[in-house]
Amino acid sequence: MVAVRVLVELMVGGQWVDITRDVYVREDISISRGRADEGAEVDPGTCSLVLNNRSGRYSPRNPRSPYHGRIGRNTPIRVSVRHGDRLIPRFVGEVAAWPPRWDLSGNDVYTPIEAAGILRRLNASSSPLQSSLVRFVLASGPAAYWPLTDGADTQNAAPLLGGNIAYLNNREGEITMPMRWTGFDLAPHLEPVATLPDKVLRGVFRGYILPGHRPQWWAAEFVRGGVGGFDSFGMQLVGAGTDADPTRMWYLGFEHPTRTLFVSYFRAGDSDARTTVLRQDIAAPQVFEDDTAHVFRLECAPHQGGTSWRVCVDGAQIANGQLNEPARPPLRWVYDWFVPDDDRAAPASLGHVTIWDGTVSPGPEQIMLAYHGHAGETAGQRIIRVCEETGLPVTVLGDPDDTQLVGAQQMTSPLDVLSAAAAADGGILHEDRAEPRLVYRTNRSRYNHGLQLSQEE
Repeated sequence: MVAVRVLVELMVGGQWVDITRDVYVREDISISRGRADEGAEVDPGTCSLVLNNRSGRYSPRNPRSPYHGRIGRNTPIRVSVRHGDRLIPRFVGEVAAWPPRWDLSGNDVYTPIEAAGILRRLNASSSPLQSSLVRFVLASGPAAYWPLTDGADTQNAAPLLGGNIAYLNNREGEITMPMRWTGFDLAPHLEPVATLPDKVLRGVFRGYILPGHRPQWWAAEFVRGGVGGFDSFGMQLVGAGTDADPTRMWYLGFEHPTRTLFVSYFRAGDSDARTTVLRQDIAAPQVFEDDTAHVFRLECAPHQGGTSWRVCVDGAQIANGQLNEPARPPLRWVYDWFVPDDDRAAPASLGHVTIWDGTVSPGPEQIMLAYHGHAGETAGQRIIRVCEETGLPVTVLGDPDDTQLVGAQQMTSPLDVLSAAAAADGGILHEDRAEPRLVYRTNRSRYNHGLQLSQEE
C-alpha cells in the first residue's frame, strides 16, 4: 500500500513554505467545500487545523518570529496530499486570524486557525456598490475622474482619482442655489448624476487636474443629460496667460435653439485674445431631449507640430480636424452654462467627467459598452471581465463565448454579479483547490460531447 502524506504550506514572502511539522495530529485537518444539499450556489471552502506555536512562530505581532511582518490577515494557506509521486491539492484559501491559545500549565501553546476560500472574502466585502461604468473607468486607468454620483447629501463633487474637488460658481439668478445631486437618473444599472442648479441663469462648474495627471495627448469624456441652454464643456490647457505663453481653451459647445454642437479654440495673452470656431452647426438633435443622456468625448492629440482633434457622441465620431497650435496638457475642465428664460431651455445634468491619457485610453465604443452595462455579452466573458476589474484570478473551463447572453450588469457586489452570470448560464462557479483563484465551469462543458470516431489508414 502506498503511504499517503499530508503537506501543509503557507505563502510567506511570495513563496510557499512547508509547515507540516508544526501541524498537530491530535486534531483532524477538516476541509469542507462544494455545494450544500439543495443549495443553489457553491459555498466558500473552509479548512481548520491546529498549529504548534510554542516558539511563537505563528504570532504575527511577535518580533522574534521569523514570520514577523510576513503573515497576518488573509495569508494564503494550501493543503495537499502526497500519494506516491503525485501531489494532489485538497484546499487553498486564506487565514483570517491567528488566535493564540494555551493550556493551564502554559506549556502547550497552540494556534487554531480557520482558513476560508476566496469566496469568503468576496462575501464579506464592504466596498460600496458601483455601476459597471464606474468599475470599468477605474479599472482602465484614467488620468482623473469625477463621477459626480456622490449622493443626495453631499456638499462637494469629490474625484476618485487625479483631481481636486470640483466647485460651483453661480453668476446670475439665485446664486446661492446648490447643485442638485442625484438629480438625473441615467438608467437602473447606473448611479444618478448631478443636475445644475435651478433658478440660476449663468454659472460655471469646474475641476482642477493635479500635476502628474496631465497627459499631452488627452481625451475628456463626460455624460450630459437634458436640454441645457447655451452650454459648453471646456478644457483649459497649461499656460501662463502671457503673449509668449497664452491661456488656451478647447470648447465643445451646445446650442439648444438650433439643436447643434460646435467646436472652438480660444487663446488669450497680455494684449490679445481670439476665438477660432473650428466646426459649427454640427447637427445632433438627439442630445437635446428632456429625459435622455449621452456620452461625449473631446480628444486632442499631437500631430506634426499641431493638434489633431475629434468629437465623439455615444461612441461614434461626429467631427474631427486639425489645428495649427501646439498640443498642450490640460489644466482643468470647465462647464459653462447660460439658461435663457424661454420655453425650451432647462439646466443640464452632468456626470462621469473623465480625463484619459490618449495613448492608453479605452476606445469610445468600449466606454459605451460599460455605459450600457455590458448588456449582450456572454456569461463567460462577464465572469472574466469582472474578475479582471476586481483583481481576481479566474480559470474558465469551456468556451466563454459559448455561454448564455446576459443583460445589463446591475449595481451589486462583484460576487453577486459573478453568481448571476453563472446562474444565467447554468454553470458552476467554485474555488480552485491548488491556487487562490476562482474556477468557472460553463454549462456546456459539464456534459458529454459525444463519441468522436477516427479512421486509421
